Amino acid sequence: MCAYTHTGGLHVQRWNTADGIEANYTREEVLKVLKFAEIIASFAAVGVARLAGDENLAVRILVAFKRQVQA
Repeated sequence: MCAYTHTGGLHVQRWNTADGIEANYTREEVLKVLKFAEIIASFAAVGVARLAGDENLAVRILVAFKRQVQA
């Protein structure tokens, strides 16, 4: 993921176009990154809910996440 946002070959490739230096990601690449971010954020939220002792919230987050994945 770091290579897409900071430095590295992927970063350079994705910001060079025939017309100049600008974002050059396909729709599919953007959707993959967003889905990955959703997974990480959902699991982080479950972890925080459990640390807070709110098992009900953790379950609600997981249910919402599963519903989103199935959509």
